[in-house]
Amino acid sequence: MDKKKVCIFCFSELHRVPRVMRQILALKDEYQITAAGLTHPGLEIAEFIPISYERPISWQIASVARLGLRQYEKFYWSGNHVRSAYSGLKGKQFNLIIANDMMTLPLAAKLKQESGAKLLLDAHEYEPGQSDKLSFRLLLQDYWIYICRKYFPATDYRITSSPGFATEYKRNFNFSFDVVDNAPFYAD
Repeated sequence: MDKKKVCIFCFSELHRVPRVMRQILALKDEYQITAAGLTHPGLEIAEFIPISYERPISWQIASVARLGLRQYEKFYWSGNHVRSAYSGLKGKQFNLIIANDMMTLPLAAKLKQESGAKLLLDAHEYEPGQSDKLSFRLLLQDYWIYICRKYFPATDYRITSSPGFATEYKRNFNFSFDVVDNAPFYAD
């Protein structure tokens, strides 16, 4: 019998994200894992999709303008990391997509729609409340609220790393999140 296919991805160096590494380790023996990220996880998996993450100054300037004008979809889909990930993952069939961090959610929702996969969101943080800085509140806070409102309905299951984050997501967006702690591997 063929193993079910799971896509695990984030816009980070996979081998440096313990939470993602634990997902891969927990699933790799029972499922066919495709991992996408900036670097290979360093584990034996079925497939690795490298993601390019360049941020030229022209993109950064355009991004600030798009955020300021509330052109959130244009902002998201103009990122070369998003286009790079989509290019590597489109057309692939998965049973489950695990989107790590809110930054991956719109792309994961598109991949879900195209492949019919289930979508698990691992929102490591509470993105709409990441910072009290004025620049965050002016440019990014409403963007994250938009992402939550638009894309949470595409998720089949949601987890986060703390009860406080789960409470905030439920209170502000009416979506329940289970808590999976960022616990390290057991050490005697």
